Amino acid sequence: MHPLAGWGKTLNRWIAALLTLIVLASCERHREAASPGLLTLAIDAGPGSLDPRLGGDESSRRVHQLLFNGLVRFDEHGEPRGDLASSWDHPEPLLYVFHLRKGVRFQDGRPFTSDDVRYTIESILNDEVPSFHKGDLSAIRSVETPDSATVRFLLKAPFAPFVSTLSQGILPRGTGGEIGSRPVGTGPFRLLRHRKDQDLEFEAFDGYFEGAPPVPRLRLKIVPEAISRQQELLKGSVDLVVNDLTPDQVEALRRERSLRVLASPSNSYHYLGFNLEDPILRDAGVRQAVACAIDRARMVRILLSGLARPSTGLLP
Repeated sequence: MHPLAGWGKTLNRWIAALLTLIVLASCERHREAASPGLLTLAIDAGPGSLDPRLGGDESSRRVHQLLFNGLVRFDEHGEPRGDLASSWDHPEPLLYVFHLRKGVRFQDGRPFTSDDVRYTIESILNDEVPSFHKGDLSAIRSVETPDSATVRFLLKAPFAPFVSTLSQGILPRGTGGEIGSRPVGTGPFRLLRHRKDQDLEFEAFDGYFEGAPPVPRLRLKIVPEAISRQQELLKGSVDLVVNDLTPDQVEALRRERSLRVLASPSNSYHYLGFNLEDPILRDAGVRQAVACAIDRARMVRILLSGLARPSTGLLP
């Protein structure tokens, strides 16, 4: 095994925190003919799964955010806020009580209740699906639904980040294998079409509890190559690319009058992981020497075109 192969148990301190980069078309005269009310976003790969209990890749997460809601969501500061839950209480170290929004419906018209929350959580804990969320939810001892608008979580032991684990999408009770091809959630969009390795098309859900989104239709177009995504932007066949262009491409696109580049801090990062089973890298002095030998400032300036900043750890 190469000395730097594998996930290290410790990380050095040359992590680069990246920016969220959005490039969007802003001048209609450069666009090709497109359907009215349709916004097209280019992505690098299709979702691994449409089931929010599965699919941990970035494309899956993007799709899940369109179709589903969790009990909580994260705001621009990374803090959990109510989503399907209007509020929650923590009256005892091992007890959390969530109070659900009233009047929420799934995209097929079914009312959203506490039974749907219990089903979703228990389907993960009981291995109905092999979900990567199980580890996050393993602190739960039991889920209780005293009424249709209340969910009580009893934990096995105190677990400070528990609320943050409840952002995965909630499914209707009794959902079967059809979720993979015909997903039904409470989210702002419903799926119209999914052509594997080509695109996904969505329409606004008029019954969304926060009001129908301002974009009537949304298309996620799968464009694997970064240079092709750049060309699609330039010719106007896509409207938007989020975090799927190289720093050099972003700098080139800044000069295009028909495009706008928006940047904001992100919680993405690059890092070097050490294989501590290696007899050389087991020595902390060697790892420190490697870290000191890397010119992070130059990497940020040249390789990342200034679109990052040095970090001191994993937490943003």
